[in-house]
Amino acid sequence: MTSPDPANAPHPGRTPRDRAVLRVRFDLSGSDAQEVLYEQLLGLVEDITPVYQPHPADHSADLDVTGAQAFFDRALSEIAAMLQLRAIALHGVHVTIGGGRSPMLAAMAAAAAPLGRTLVIAADDDAVTRFLRPRPLTDLPGIGPSTAKVLARYGITAIGHLTTTPAATLARIFSPHATRELAAHAAGIDPRPVQRTALVRSTSSHHRFESAQRADPASRSELRRWTQEFNGSRLDGIPLATCSFHPDCVTLAGRDYLALTAALPDPPQVWPARTGVVVVLTTWHDSHADWLQAGQALQRVLLYATAYRGAAAFHTQPLEIPALRADVRALLSCGQVPQMLLRLGHAEPGVPTPRRPASAVLRAK
Repeated sequence: MTSPDPANAPHPGRTPRDRAVLRVRFDLSGSDAQEVLYEQLLGLVEDITPVYQPHPADHSADLDVTGAQAFFDRALSEIAAMLQLRAIALHGVHVTIGGGRSPMLAAMAAAAAPLGRTLVIAADDDAVTRFLRPRPLTDLPGIGPSTAKVLARYGITAIGHLTTTPAATLARIFSPHATRELAAHAAGIDPRPVQRTALVRSTSSHHRFESAQRADPASRSELRRWTQEFNGSRLDGIPLATCSFHPDCVTLAGRDYLALTAALPDPPQVWPARTGVVVVLTTWHDSHADWLQAGQALQRVLLYATAYRGAAAFHTQPLEIPALRADVRALLSCGQVPQMLLRLGHAEPGVPTPRRPASAVLRAK
């Protein structure tokens, strides 16, 4: 925990545009019921602010405490200390917290903070610059090892280098939109709001569209045609042996190839923890070139996951009609265009799906 930071205390000089955001990461490594405990800890979060966005994959959450600062009349670091104290006293859980004026800065501060401690970045531009300047490029959203390697050829190895690199140089590497976004992130600018409803609404949208598909005779007929045992003439399709679980047994709805939901609307068992990591693959635009790049990126993700004995499950139902695709775009992909929605995790080896012979899909000229 940290002592109060005067730089982050509420004061008359603050403008209404200033935000106060915390990224809290709960250490649940010693718990046998992590999902239940995580829900209880989110209850502590809600006692402090109603504006929070959970990240179940790593048991963290973003909190917009701009209003809470005024309500409690406390500095950002004092609110963080309050949450840490309650978590350790009521649940025996250590909390690592980062704070700043945006979700991006709060997340970066939490990643840099020692386990169980708090690191708060003051809201003024000088403090943000001092924090960001020496940090590696890969700490910025959207910059992975491959992009960092390309930038290193131009002598750009730290975030501070980006702020002094001419825009014309960056424009030779990235698209205009990506260049503007990268420059903004390097300056500590991140206008994204903390959206409490993002996870709930996206999951709801997924189930809503899957329910519509299940009620549609044409959709049911199509699934039946794709189920191999129901159409013996197929050389491909989905074997019945791969449909051993209820399609709603995890957080995201699955396709109901066997029409199980007609007889069992509710699954006998639900395992939210087995959902794995939910991945949204996006592109900047929606052109044919973007589709091709999305396919190439998906190929790399699947090959990499396979090399590490990972498994993938596809959940593209919300992307198949424009309205729900727009919903996903607004909630989960920061305005970028969602091209694929899937889950990644570890699973027991399944039954291989059949493949058509090469002669059925390739033609020599």
